[in-house]
Amino acid sequence: MGFRINRKVALLFLFMFTSSFWLVGKADNYLAHFLLNRDATILMDKLLLNINTTIDTLSSLEPVEAGFECDTDRIAELRQIVYDTNSLRWLGITEDIFIRCQSMHVERPGFFMIHHLLKDRPNFSLTISNPDLKGREELSIRRYLGQFTYSASLTELNVKSYLPINCENCYSYQINIITEPVIKYESGEFTGKEMIAETAMLANGTLNLEFIIKGNQEFLNEYLNLDMTAQLLISLFLASIFSVMLHNYSTGHASFRTNILRAIKRKQFIPYYQPIVNSETNKIIGCEILMRWNNDEGNLIPPYKFIPYAEESNLILPMTDCMLEHVFSDIKKIEHLKDKIFFSINIVPDHLFSAKFYKQMKSHIIDKKALFGNQIAMEITERKPIKELDLTRSQLEFFYDLGISSKLDDAGTGYGGFSYIEKLGISSLKIDKMFIDSIGAKDSFNVNTIDAIIAYAKASKLEIIAEGVESLEQVEYLQAKGVNIIQGYYFYKPLSSEEFIAALQSANTTTKKPVAKKRVTKKRIFSKRFKIKPIKIK
Repeated sequence: MGFRINRKVALLFLFMFTSSFWLVGKADNYLAHFLLNRDATILMDKLLLNINTTIDTLSSLEPVEAGFECDTDRIAELRQIVYDTNSLRWLGITEDIFIRCQSMHVERPGFFMIHHLLKDRPNFSLTISNPDLKGREELSIRRYLGQFTYSASLTELNVKSYLPINCENCYSYQINIITEPVIKYESGEFTGKEMIAETAMLANGTLNLEFIIKGNQEFLNEYLNLDMTAQLLISLFLASIFSVMLHNYSTGHASFRTNILRAIKRKQFIPYYQPIVNSETNKIIGCEILMRWNNDEGNLIPPYKFIPYAEESNLILPMTDCMLEHVFSDIKKIEHLKDKIFFSINIVPDHLFSAKFYKQMKSHIIDKKALFGNQIAMEITERKPIKELDLTRSQLEFFYDLGISSKLDDAGTGYGGFSYIEKLGISSLKIDKMFIDSIGAKDSFNVNTIDAIIAYAKASKLEIIAEGVESLEQVEYLQAKGVNIIQGYYFYKPLSSEEFIAALQSANTTTKKPVAKKRVTKKRIFSKRFKIKPIKIK
């Protein structure tokens, strides 16, 4: 057994380590892309600054007149402008594609290649020039002055001046001028496979640009924050933490299940009874059976701590069977009482399809004659959906044939609504505490809902039970609306078996109060009115 547990833990750790290693790598890679996108935006801003600075510089130059001479003074002036302007590396005066004067001599086979006119800058264009002597294209700004043109080559962006990278020949950038057609300018190239790329966009009315920077694995490594060793250590740490947490969680659930199964075997799931009272007579006419867990230490565990798990893990049925054994034992102790009361049992749809649950009911009603069928009611909650209403109704028919009735618990709070009443043969509505609590509140929507539920129930000739009643004001309000069947702390809290029997004897044997009318429930037969054939419970 110990080997199996260790093997499971090892497999769990291996899975968590692999997952953590992948997630840590993904997170680091995502951060690298985020940082490069930020840097691409920085470079785009620098490019835009160079373009605007160059345009302003060319705008300040005097127009070139016909017959000008490219003398030493003119050349010196052009060189000084390039020297003073960081964004420029070359400035010249051209006529068509011929260079007439320039800041420095650069051989170009043909100066003009393609240009993009700037909308908000008359007589200016952004231009891609022919390769220089080193085979590099130039990004230029041109100012048109009729016969002549000022042409200025922009300084190539020195990426390393703005980004903290140390690799060589590991990246390149591309500038796309979004026009028809798209004009592309590329700078540099790298060896190996492209591993990362990010794009910054610019659209300011004058220019629509894309700035794309990309690089190989060496360039990507400049942006990754974790090396392999760090990634392994972090993954080991996370895998250890998650593995321990998941192991403890699964072990805890396994031990919880084991404890519940042991509690079922030891019959520790016991009933608590919350009396249901006729507020006109103050007599107990019924009760709702609530489950409690009386553990090995003799402590009562409230239902919210185990019922949700029991319903999810299919343990609610054997727990209910265990509790009902106590219930039927308690019923024998009150057989001598003159007034018969009803017992409401909370069920889930699985109860209706349980052969054992059905046989348990049938045994005590038909075979042992321990109680009448109309003394048992099943409470179906509206908080959880019943998907197959027709199929559920066919199963309810078996219980209806025993004289057992059904109540809609938590009416108005959940999924079923009137469709449950119509299709499941509901005979009683229980108004939920959330609506009862709103009694006395001003402008409360829930009070209006109570009135609507009561009106509907009366029109449909349904019995109405108000649960969660805690004050005299609530009792009087409900009585004024004709609702006299009350469940709640105003009369009784949930009682143990001994407390309930004592309360029942005290409330129902006094002669000072009028005797409640005997409740007669006719046996209800629905099968003939529905074409659905019930599923037989074997």
